[in-house]
Amino acid sequence: PAAEIVEHYGSLEASIFTLYLSITGGLDWQEALEPLLAVSGWFRLFFVMFVGFMHFGVLNIVSAIFVSFVTMFVKRHQEESLRASWEKDSAVIEELRQILTAGNSRDDGRI
Repeated sequence: PAAEIVEHYGSLEASIFTLYLSITGGLDWQEALEPLLAVSGWFRLFFVMFVGFMHFGVLNIVSAIFVSFVTMFVKRHQEESLRASWEKDSAVIEELRQILTAGNSRDDGRI
């Protein structure tokens, strides 16, 4: 167990990397937790709280920001598409109005 403690938690860099791997699926939770349990059983509580906080707190916030950005992009794209469609339809209506007005030379509403 001492070699595992040094391997996973022997330096700040190793500890951060081990915790990062734990929350991203690169390292099994049990594999990361076993060396800590050799020191104290309290580390189980702290480890589970860390993993839970990261998964349900921080990672959900990052996901929410991404979804919000994508939703805003899609909404803007839809508005631009509707505006372009409306402008095209307005141009067609105006062209038809000019054609029909030109055909109504007697001003009686008939072509």
